[in-house]
Amino acid sequence: MSTTWSGVELRSLEFLPESSTYRAQYDQKTFSADMAVIELLSTVLDIDPTELGPLQYSADVEALNELVQSATDAALDVSFVFEGRRITVSTDGLVEIGPTHESPMGRDTPGG
Repeated sequence: MSTTWSGVELRSLEFLPESSTYRAQYDQKTFSADMAVIELLSTVLDIDPTELGPLQYSADVEALNELVQSATDAALDVSFVFEGRRITVSTDGLVEIGPTHESPMGRDTPGG
């Protein structure tokens, strides 16, 4: 388990080269989905979270958190684009960050 400056604990951080996707687990009972997204993206990009744009401009943060928290009996994935990356949050506490179809995951993309 890895604790960061924001206190969000990411577990099982891994990179999947076949899809250029980063993936991590977070504790849904302790941390909100939006905070897990910010933490993973800032970790992947190796930047301070305050350097990221506002997440609420790309996704309805309240709806994201509510969907992920309330869908306890069903598997649900919520995907959106933020900072030029495809973000997917699952009801099982998994957060994935990968390339969009329009741009590669490389650090030369906007925000990277």
